[in-house]
Amino acid sequence: MKVIQERSVERNCPFLVVPEINEYVWPKSDVRFGIPGKHQMSNVSLALQIARFWLMRSSKLGKNWLMRSSKLDSCSILTNHIADLKGQALNHNRLAYKVPEVFVEALEKCAWPGRSQILREGNISYFLDGAHTPKSLQYCADWFMENSARLEKSEFRSACPLKVLIFHCSGDRDSATLLPFLKDCGIDVALFTPSRLKAVSDKHMDNTNFNQSENAEMKKCLVDVEKWNDIAPNKQALAFSCIEETLSHLKQLANNNSELHVLVTGSLHLVGGVLFFEKPNIAD
Repeated sequence: MKVIQERSVERNCPFLVVPEINEYVWPKSDVRFGIPGKHQMSNVSLALQIARFWLMRSSKLGKNWLMRSSKLDSCSILTNHIADLKGQALNHNRLAYKVPEVFVEALEKCAWPGRSQILREGNISYFLDGAHTPKSLQYCADWFMENSARLEKSEFRSACPLKVLIFHCSGDRDSATLLPFLKDCGIDVALFTPSRLKAVSDKHMDNTNFNQSENAEMKKCLVDVEKWNDIAPNKQALAFSCIEETLSHLKQLANNNSELHVLVTGSLHLVGGVLFFEKPNIAD
């Protein structure tokens, strides 16, 4: 933050910090953002500020230009709000404003598969989050514990769900800085896998990760098993060669248990791979 502020002085441009989400004036009290999680609130505020500045700046070029430069069907609606946004004086110490309903609609419809996503398949509830930094893993753990408990209460089952972790961190990230954040999640079984889809990688597939060799990824998984054994010594931890084999083992667990809550995290490549098998048409 300090570096950005220094650069703003060098470039003679404004340096602004987005306001808290509760500083805005909302058209309704029950706004439900499409991407859940308390940690997303700063992203929502940032999006609101970017939208405002873009509309105000674009309006100087005229509404016709604004209409031509965007394919959004609601662009004509957005232009109607330019005057309102400009009418709310821009104070660098007070950037919050009255949020137009069309902005709220966009935020509610916003979706990011693999981020704070719960996917139900049979008796398996997947909790998918591509968190891959210490801070995001902490948010992910809190989100999983909160929503797993909520689902458990709503299902009214006599037996507690088996909680399974599917984890991998790619690149130079050190799992020793990530896995400890998951120690309080009540994980019963931890499964570690490289991010490749199948034992024999298809180099023509979009999901293939070329950033690491297969041997390096597998070696990392074996090390992660040891690290998890230190964190949860009385729990089962296994390593697999690919996502397909991991999910095959998961289905065996599902056959032997009434309910599974599965947290998939550590890598966007990993989450994308699980979605590839469990929800292949998600892009549709």
